[in-house]
Amino acid sequence: MCVVSSFVKEFEVIDQPLLVPRNNRGQFLLKEDAIYIWEQKLPKTTKLTRCKLVIKKGFITDIASIPKWCAIFGFTPDGPHRAGSVLHDLLYQLEGRLSIGDSEYDYFEWDTELNEWVPKERILSRKDCDELFKQGMIATGTFGGRSWVIHKVVNVFGKFAW
Repeated sequence: MCVVSSFVKEFEVIDQPLLVPRNNRGQFLLKEDAIYIWEQKLPKTTKLTRCKLVIKKGFITDIASIPKWCAIFGFTPDGPHRAGSVLHDLLYQLEGRLSIGDSEYDYFEWDTELNEWVPKERILSRKDCDELFKQGMIATGTFGGRSWVIHKVVNVFGKFAW
């Protein structure tokens, strides 16, 4: 777990997602559920909320949409940034709209009164999704300049995919 930005206070990835190639077009299949847990400030409040997102086995991802020529600089679609990339793929496909009862994921928030995870709906901005991507990279070992560069590129070019 790591302490992070003003939006995300803590971020934890329960194991690096396990993927297998799906086809020769750069798509991969999630072999088991990928679990992400973080604490965030809710909009228009200072209250911190513990959040949990489970991306379900079978989700299809391209991991990271990195052009092949970037490999000469050491940037490839797969690597320690995989956890952040899979999370980011899902959030961008949903345009940040997390709802209840989806077949590809489950989203929960911790209810302190019930002392359990409760399904919730949440809308995240593109900036929020990009921040979660960055924290997912950092939580699984993509540090310093590498996470900064990947995050900045996503900030600039992500608007075309949003």
